[in-house]
Amino acid sequence: MPFETAWRRLFVGFLIGGYILAPNPVWALVFYVALAPLSVWGLIRGHIRRPPMNGVVVIGMVVIGWFWMSLVWGSDQPVRQIVKYVGAGPSNLVFFLTGVSFFTTADVAWRRRFACGLALAGGANALVSILGYLHAHPSGARLTGYAETRHSILGAAVLSIAALHALHLFAGSSRWRERFLWGACVALAFTFVGLSGSRGPAISLGLATLAMTGLRRRRIAVAMLTAAMVSVGAAWYIDGFREWALDSLARPSLRPEIWRDTLTLVSQKPLLGYGVGSQRLLSADNATFPHSIYLSALFYGGAVGLVLLLALLASAIRRALKLPDRRDRALCAGLLLVPIVNGITDIGQAIKPPEAIWYILWVPLMIAAGTGTRSDIRPK
Repeated sequence: MPFETAWRRLFVGFLIGGYILAPNPVWALVFYVALAPLSVWGLIRGHIRRPPMNGVVVIGMVVIGWFWMSLVWGSDQPVRQIVKYVGAGPSNLVFFLTGVSFFTTADVAWRRRFACGLALAGGANALVSILGYLHAHPSGARLTGYAETRHSILGAAVLSIAALHALHLFAGSSRWRERFLWGACVALAFTFVGLSGSRGPAISLGLATLAMTGLRRRRIAVAMLTAAMVSVGAAWYIDGFREWALDSLARPSLRPEIWRDTLTLVSQKPLLGYGVGSQRLLSADNATFPHSIYLSALFYGGAVGLVLLLALLASAIRRALKLPDRRDRALCAGLLLVPIVNGITDIGQAIKPPEAIWYILWVPLMIAAGTGTRSDIRPK
């Protein structure tokens, strides 16, 4: 088997594994023992094409480097956190560059394999999680999945990435059997997100779905929005649904208090922040992170970190919207809306060892960075 083929299979298998392998150390070991060494060796020896140095790649590398270096000047960083993030920086960088290289060189067949793998793995994860939830169903409980969807909020965001790939496949299928399969995966993912009671992921998935559909066919997006509004309106007259919806909307949130405390602390270290390994407790419920990717960037990396993160997301969106193929444009834009919108109310450090953030933030970024060559990008 050629080296590049084995590497591609391992990369796709690794990302599928995040939806299946549990507990996390098993999934992480696949990266540390197999994918990372193979990727580094292939990039150094020239067996794998090196990623193009476009804006998303360059800024992404700078973002990873900045937060990694923040360990030097950070405060309130326990030794275990320092050890964790010393390894997180290089791991995150290898994963990002590996993904960009994959999508830069992958042909249509490999891209489809990747999308099918994520869609099916996400659908399987959602199905098992929903069945387990319905079997146990403690009163008032929120659904939690397993593997990398085991957290109700982050898990819903991770599953959103698989759902959008399933939606991409559904929109591109002409056979009714394929449409049934991908439609079922989409439905399962939406059900998972709804039962998780996670408002941020629900909003981000809804907006991403509308954006993807609108960029492909605007009339269908309008029809979907109308159908959704009619469905919610009709379901409102069902007592159980109305009570569940009102409970979800009325559920108190400590986020405003957490954000206020975060800004108070940031005012003491506005430029460089507290370092990516900081565990400085916020007074609101003893929160250990700011519950917003933007405030987290400001807290851990200071104003510099926030500006770099915003520049990275803006560069990725700009590149996605300039792709000439509307299917690629729709998929990339939809995927990027997951971290952009969901990040308003959740997500901590931008760099971590193998965890949910790799799906939520770095998979959309690597797809946007690796899709299309320089000649494929439309000029202004």
